[in-house]
Amino acid sequence: MKTGAGKDLASIRSQSPNYVNSLYQRTSELRIGVARSFFFEDLDEEIEGRHVLIVEDIIDSGLTLNYLRRNLLARNPASLEVCALLVRENHRVDAAILRYEGFRVPSDFLVGYGLDVNERFRNLPDIRVVTAASDAANDGGVA
Repeated sequence: MKTGAGKDLASIRSQSPNYVNSLYQRTSELRIGVARSFFFEDLDEEIEGRHVLIVEDIIDSGLTLNYLRRNLLARNPASLEVCALLVRENHRVDAAILRYEGFRVPSDFLVGYGLDVNERFRNLPDIRVVTAASDAANDGGVA
């Protein structure tokens, strides 16, 4: 699970009658011009033979998710499924990949409930639209 999806996982855990072990997969993205690179911290435990659920806060383009899935599938889990609270309306996700989907959302910039801008607003109890990224950086512009 990526760290932004912490609240999503807490909601899932509260509804699960089974023991749920959480492993966090930290990801970073580096952009230089139009080039993008992803960096993943390795997991603390092996997942071979285990049932794995990737919990995503939001799926934008799906690039990070696709890379993460390939990386985890190479470790031979018993199963690998994806749960996303939010999926962009303009993004088509294969139903075989996305097992659990919360809501379709427009391309507005969103914060709250784990989503952030420059590590801010992640703690808001609900999801809000940022009206201007420059305003959000100055504590304004969050509707």
